[in-house]
Amino acid sequence: VDTPGLDAEDGDTEEAEKIHDAADIVLFVHTVESEYDQQELAYLQRLCQMSTGPEDFVNRIIPVFSKVDKQDEHDLRLLVEKSLSQYEDIAGKPFRQCFCVSNTRYFKGSSEQRPRMIERSGIPNVKEYLEMTAPQAQMHKWSTICQRMAAESRTIENILKSEIETLSQLLAQAFEEGERKRERLRDKAEELIAGIYDAHKKWYALNACLLYTS
Repeated sequence: VDTPGLDAEDGDTEEAEKIHDAADIVLFVHTVESEYDQQELAYLQRLCQMSTGPEDFVNRIIPVFSKVDKQDEHDLRLLVEKSLSQYEDIAGKPFRQCFCVSNTRYFKGSSEQRPRMIERSGIPNVKEYLEMTAPQAQMHKWSTICQRMAAESRTIENILKSEIETLSQLLAQAFEEGERKRERLRDKAEELIAGIYDAHKKWYALNACLLYTS
């Protein structure tokens, strides 16, 4: 899938991010007029955060440097080395693979039937790499998804355990408070009964006294 460039139009970066998260392999294309700019570095950082780890990042996010025919060999080498150094700083480990390509050479070589120019465009190397690694990348992607689902399941399980424990503590506390309330009510009832009994005793005593004096 050929995604839009970063912020070429409103919503392009968000659309690209959705596709990149689901892709088996991402070819991160950069025009080698300069090293990676701040916007590209920020996006690479987000892709790294969306990955399950450095290994997943370097396996899936492949740097591709385009328009290499616009630079002389010395400047091209310096720009590519600098960009790859930026990539590795984000990944936290060396890049796995990268490509230098020229669409101009490829289309000109194709139209003029010049195999050598097509080969020098670097695009056949990209195609060959994708054909060789796509099945493995797909398996790695599914493995990554399974790992992510397992991690999310463990997180949910831990949350549920914590919620159940909290609920159990609240129920135990409520039961204890209920017991204390029942004990207080029982004590109060016994106190009232004792008071009524005493009152009856005094009433009977008073009546007995009145009968005796009469």
